[in-house]
Amino acid sequence: MITGQSIDSARFLRDYWQQQPLFLPAQEHFDNPLTAEELAGLALEPGVEARLVRQQGSDWRLDDRPLQDNSFQGDSPWTLLVQRVDHYVPAVTALRDWVSFLPGWRLDDIMVSFASDGGGVGPHYDNYDVFLVQGMGQRQWRLGQQCGPDTRLRDNPDLRILECFDDSAEYLLNPGDILYVPPGLAHWGTAVGPGMTYSIGFRAPRLSDMLSRRVDWLLPELDDEQLYRDPQPLPVGRAGEISAASLNAARAQLRQLMEAAEDNGDWFGELVTETHEVAPPPGTEPLPERVSLAADSRLAWQQRGDELSVYANGETLRFSIDPELLETLCSGQPLPVPEEGPQRQLLQSLWQTGCLLDD
Repeated sequence: MITGQSIDSARFLRDYWQQQPLFLPAQEHFDNPLTAEELAGLALEPGVEARLVRQQGSDWRLDDRPLQDNSFQGDSPWTLLVQRVDHYVPAVTALRDWVSFLPGWRLDDIMVSFASDGGGVGPHYDNYDVFLVQGMGQRQWRLGQQCGPDTRLRDNPDLRILECFDDSAEYLLNPGDILYVPPGLAHWGTAVGPGMTYSIGFRAPRLSDMLSRRVDWLLPELDDEQLYRDPQPLPVGRAGEISAASLNAARAQLRQLMEAAEDNGDWFGELVTETHEVAPPPGTEPLPERVSLAADSRLAWQQRGDELSVYANGETLRFSIDPELLETLCSGQPLPVPEEGPQRQLLQSLWQTGCLLDD
């Protein structure tokens, strides 16, 4: 269930997820977890990724000057965007509970934007799923066409502004309203008065990265004596020609090789849990009595028989324990630390890698 909304998760996943947009009006009062002043202060902190976009007539430009206290001014509409706010502000982290029915390893971050009246970042599309949650004020969202690699963009290297936008729907979001936008769908938000929006984004690995990781995992397992075999019968062709039959034989042998190779899925688990953050140094403090998952860590697992493969920030751990402990951690709940046993050993490993916080 999307918290405070009127649609159950099964229906959403069946009818909307990665298929079509959905507007969910707020069913209860929404307490905005962050003020505009707090967001601006966070944007000025060292190491925080923040951008300021200013509208110039009918165009939008990224302000490439370093952010300062006086940056959030000007006569033209502007928008401040701050990435990974859920990693810094626990009250924003709590918004993850709204989409807890989705795989946690698919969640990227929660970006927060504050826009002056008329502000926005122009018509664009994203390659990921996003839930747009209105925090304060109002924002007018227009939905457009389905986009892809061949969609034409304006000549703007910093922002992916669409050259054309074909209106298909329009929604005015008030505090607590949610608009789900699937990948590739053009959308265009404009602030109606000063307002703040929380963008809960879900990332997906590139197929090129998946293939590369899969092949890298497979190569050490291959026998160097396995060689290409010609199709039978080998067709007689022109001198020096690679026949279609030979090329098809090569493709078939590679497909057979990929399908026959044993695959425990570790390559995928490590790929989807890699983090943008710099890996923390090994923990030296003793394991506390209660822990919870750190907001900037990525944790996933899979079960094979009595063994669990645990993927933590791109690394694989193996333990023979009940998955209940990992379910609790991945759901964002605090967890008491056992005094001994394999569960404590797993938590100790996660603690040392920086995946856990003292709760």
